[in-house]
Amino acid sequence: MTTLHVERKHPGWTFWLLWLAATFVGGLLYFIPVGAAHIVLGLDRLEDPQRSGEITAWMRVLAAVLCGVACGSTIGLAQWLVLRGQFKRMGLWVAATVVGYASIGLLPLIAGVFQSGWLDWALTLIINGKMHWLARVVAGWPNASWAPGAMTLTLFGAALGFFQWLVLRGRVYQAGWWIALSTVG
Repeated sequence: MTTLHVERKHPGWTFWLLWLAATFVGGLLYFIPVGAAHIVLGLDRLEDPQRSGEITAWMRVLAAVLCGVACGSTIGLAQWLVLRGQFKRMGLWVAATVVGYASIGLLPLIAGVFQSGWLDWALTLIINGKMHWLARVVAGWPNASWAPGAMTLTLFGAALGFFQWLVLRGRVYQAGWWIALSTVG
């Protein structure tokens, strides 16, 4: 039986600075496809109490998945541009990141099992963004809570970390830590 020897890399500071810059730029660019999803799906109705009932729970889940795909594609592509200089055959990074980000659309269903009302709040977090959720919590809006958002983001970090770990394993020394770091992050 032939053993495949894979060289495991230890990235330096330059790599991590480029990684942070790529993630930041990808995070900025995701507003373009997410904005398009908002327009196409009519998500502006979420903020209008008289019209918010027009958007069903399943439409919110679909919107959250599409927003996750949009975010995962821009961030994943930007990160891949940095990764391809360090590792060979990293094309699956974008796909893993898209799947990880798309999973955030399904995670509120889990949060909703733990407490009623969390589904709507967690979907608002995903569709409108983390900063929107945080601003509501800090401002003390009715029904604004740390718990559903924190649970959704923690589950999201674990799911994203897992899918990205599938690409990193065997290529990065102690790649399993990526799941833990993504969960905490």
